[in-house]
Amino acid sequence: NARLAYRLDHGDLGNTEFGVSGQWGQLYNGETKRNGDHWAAAAHVNGTYGPFNLMLEAIEYEHNPKNPAGVSDKTVRMGAFGYGHDVAAKGTVYVAGLSYDVPVSWGPVSKLTFYNDYSRLVKAEEDFEDSEINTLGCLVTAGPVYTYIDFIMGKNATWIGSIGEDGFGAGRHRDEGWNTKFNINVGYYF
Repeated sequence: NARLAYRLDHGDLGNTEFGVSGQWGQLYNGETKRNGDHWAAAAHVNGTYGPFNLMLEAIEYEHNPKNPAGVSDKTVRMGAFGYGHDVAAKGTVYVAGLSYDVPVSWGPVSKLTFYNDYSRLVKAEEDFEDSEINTLGCLVTAGPVYTYIDFIMGKNATWIGSIGEDGFGAGRHRDEGWNTKFNINVGYYF
């Protein structure tokens, strides 16, 4: 893993960080006992201008598994929480985020951060459908307690809607439209 970043200070106007990063590693297949490889490269801009924050990023990645005969190399299997799903083995991810901070004095609540984050996975396989996620929300900061209130929209996105395991893989399913999810996440940081 490697990361380089350069920050420009704009005085009272804020600052802008430009950066690039890269990753390379082996990709072990437990069934074949062989190593493939994977890599990723990214470029980003992260700017804070008064109460606004702008984040832009582009990521290119590729997984090259050494699968058993008859198993496609077009996707890789990933998982968490006892649940597996397919992800396109090659693609480009575009990310854009904009937020706005509002200081408040409502008892323990000191700040509200309104945000919109959008990402799109453009899959290298021509017959795969791209994946998109847009998250519109508000972060409520109250001392060490952070509460995220999100309205999430996704298209071909695993965990958003009834897509099952194929959203970030081929992305082909019966429901070609957008699915929505309402989420509240409360965290206590100490």
